[in-house]
Amino acid sequence: MNWNLSKTICNKVFVVVLMTLAVFVVLSVSCEKDKTAGRNSTGDNLPVGFEYESNKQTVENLSGTIRYDKESGCWFIYTIESNTYDNVICYYPSSLDVKFRKEDVKVVFSGESAKMKKQVPVGGMEYYVVFITDIKAIDNKDI
Repeated sequence: MNWNLSKTICNKVFVVVLMTLAVFVVLSVSCEKDKTAGRNSTGDNLPVGFEYESNKQTVENLSGTIRYDKESGCWFIYTIESNTYDNVICYYPSSLDVKFRKEDVKVVFSGESAKMKKQVPVGGMEYYVVFITDIKAIDNKDI
């Protein structure tokens, strides 16, 4: 076999192997990023393990403030139940548009909500998952 031909074949094989390895590394990093995000099939905001009751209720035109829960790594909408001064309801959107992911943004939203199975025992607070169908920022020109 001709040495130059053999060298050319080896170079081509090396390039193919190198390209395959590069693709594998890129895919591995992408998958690892998704895995560490720990998000579940209900959307991009909720981590795995957020369980909620099966019966859903429609919520319409609720006002609230967007907050970030450092412990769970999730955004939520903090609302105060009307006609009360101490009953707080935290709605964790299953998915939340990036433009709303800012602290203290006032919003009005509608959607389907379901009570979370695991409630944190803090007096006057309730926790829900909400599947938002409509959301608008109030008095925020950045959004």
